[in-house]
Amino acid sequence: MIGDLLLPTILMPLLVMLAAAVASLRVAWAPLVGSLVAILGAYGWIQGFRFSQPLNPTAMDGLWLMTLVAVLAASVNRWRGAAFILLGLPISVWVVWVFAASIGPIAWLGQVVALLVPVALVAYSAESRDDPAEVTRGFWMSGFLVAPVAILAPTVGLAGSIKLAEIAGAMGVVMAACWWVNCAAPMISGWSVSRLWQRLLVTLTLPLMWVALTAYHLVDVPVLALLAAALPWLTVSLFRAWLSTRRWWLQLAVLVAVTALPLVFSLWYVWPEQSMY
Repeated sequence: MIGDLLLPTILMPLLVMLAAAVASLRVAWAPLVGSLVAILGAYGWIQGFRFSQPLNPTAMDGLWLMTLVAVLAASVNRWRGAAFILLGLPISVWVVWVFAASIGPIAWLGQVVALLVPVALVAYSAESRDDPAEVTRGFWMSGFLVAPVAILAPTVGLAGSIKLAEIAGAMGVVMAACWWVNCAAPMISGWSVSRLWQRLLVTLTLPLMWVALTAYHLVDVPVLALLAAALPWLTVSLFRAWLSTRRWWLQLAVLVAVTALPLVFSLWYVWPEQSMY
């Protein structure tokens, strides 16, 4: 049972991203292919593809569609990437309209606002620098982009969707691999890191946001529990200039705080009234 959970969620995405990291020494676009293969592979393994109904998508299908948009967005500069991320809006309307056209205007508005968050993160993300010291100095800063996975995955799993939690976990592994390669590889002599690693780390916030929206639509995860997961993104957006000049241990302390506190709150908020055993 544990193996069935770990193989598609952690082991397979990790192996694919390690292969992509090695291949990126020779092939510049290896991170794009690796991320797409890792997430789509996890999605197909956990959820399965419905090739017989391509024009009748479900909310879960939005996960791989948003991933495809994110990978395309990472292949261009941040302003064009932000424009690509905007494609998530019509895709979301199409996907949700098929199965939940009757949702109220407030829900539609909330969905639009939620999907504009990755657009803003991509548009206003800091460009990577050529100086390896500058990249490694901001190591924990990049962690704020990955942190929501640690909140969303257990919260959604506890709320009732192990599949969605697994897919979120696989996305987290891919984002974490992008984080570590982008920040740690410059310390290895002779390894010139492609900026695709950094861009992917930011653009993959789009499918991660769709995890939260899917949890709302399909699992009825309370909005407050989902909003709490956005605290790391909010923190790095509002205080990036201040945090980037602080010592690494203070960055780490803030990262742990804005991840652990929302996690505790979200788990408490969705905790079932009756024992699960």
